[in-house]
Order: sequence, then C-alpha cells, then structure tokens
Amino acid sequence: MEFTTEITQFADAISSRAVGVVTALAAIGVVSMAIIQTVKDLFPVRRLFQESFLRGWLHERRRESQLAPKPDDARAGQDLVRLATSGSSAAFYDLPIEQLAGQMNAAAALVLEFPARHRDLLGCLASIAEPDDLRVLVERANQTRADLERLQQQAPGDYQALVDARTRVMHQVQRSIDGFQIAAGYRWKLYMQLAAFTISYVLTVLGVTINRPAGTPAFGGLVAALPLGILGGFLAPVARDLVVAWTQPRRP
Repeated sequence: MEFTTEITQFADAISSRAVGVVTALAAIGVVSMAIIQTVKDLFPVRRLFQESFLRGWLHERRRESQLAPKPDDARAGQDLVRLATSGSSAAFYDLPIEQLAGQMNAAAALVLEFPARHRDLLGCLASIAEPDDLRVLVERANQTRADLERLQQQAPGDYQALVDARTRVMHQVQRSIDGFQIAAGYRWKLYMQLAAFTISYVLTVLGVTINRPAGTPAFGGLVAALPLGILGGFLAPVARDLVVAWTQPRRP
C-alpha cells in the first residue's frame, strides 16, 4: 500500500513539474519564432539567401556543363531574372521557393524555344544533358518555322532527332530545377532551425541567469540551459504552426 502511494506521489511530482517545463519551453518557442518572423519581415533575409544560393548553384552548373565553350553563369543569372520577372531581381528572389522554381520553369520553356538567344542559361540549366543533344539544339536554333517544316518533310529522321533531343533536354532542365528547389528549401529550413535553436538557448540562458539564486555558479546555469534551449528550438516550429492554425479564420 505504501509502495502504491509513493508511486502516485512520484508521478504527481513529475507531472506538476513537467507542465511548468513544457509551458516554459512552449513560451520560449513562440518568442523565438516571433523574433525570427520579425527579422524576416523587416529585412530581406530570404531574398539575400535565395539570391546567393542561386548564384552559387548556377556557378556549379556552369562547371558541370557539357556545352562548349563553357557558359557564363553571371549572364545566365541576369537572363533568368529578365525572363522570369522582366528584370526585377527583388521581385524574383523574394518569392517563396515554390513560386521561384515555378518562374524558373516558365523561363526554361522560353530558353528551349530560343536556345541560341539564351545559350548561357541553357548551358547552366541543362548542365547534365548529353552534349550531342545540346549541339543539335544550338545548331537548329536559328532555323525558322518554314525551315523546320521543310526538314520534317524532306528529312523526317533529322527532324525526329531534333524533337527527341529537345524532349530529353527539357526533362533534364526540369529535374535540375527540381533539384535546386529541394536543395534550397532544405538549406533554408536548416538555417531557420539553427536560428531557432540559438535564440531559444539565449532566451533560456537569460531566464536562468535572471532567476539564478545568489551564490550559484553561473557556469552551471549555462550548462543547464543547453538542453532546454535545444528543446525550445525543436518546439519553436511547432509553436509557430499552432499559432498560425489558431489565427487563421475557420471555414464555415
């Protein structure tokens, strides 16, 4: 009987303390995400990140490109912005990653229609395409519609080779843009998670320091704040999602 009572008291003690800890961690998570969201709203953080990431990505694609001579990744980036948003770099790079990738796909369709005019961008977007397919596209790029119709009638094999090459390059470009979207989205989420960990840890350290009893070593508080800061960083995205779901208007 005494054993059962002790177990009950122990469970009550854990639950009473756990509620306080979870509440504190949730509060830290909400404050952390509020700080991050405020910084994102006041400063062009996402725009700068996506611009830097895309430039680095185009540079890597230039190094892998099978097009000879190698394309210019700087001109490719300028051409991409011009085709996607009429040259407005702020509007392009400030888009959510899904919409940015969608604009890249729209620009890629124009590149495949007029490959000679957008050779640098074609070489970067289709960096893993077969060299023969790229050569066929570039060689036939200056042909008019009448030339293509004549080619279809007089040399159907060459015309079919052109169609097949364009199809293969189009698929390679789409997969390349998909890879960019996945990589950029993952890196952005990772940075936001690290920022949430850091801010949560700082807030926890401040709380522990302010409420630290007199005579208690400060180092112990810093060490104790570490796991709490990590937990607060994990709870920060959850708290953000709960706040967004709570504030959104409910459908009738």
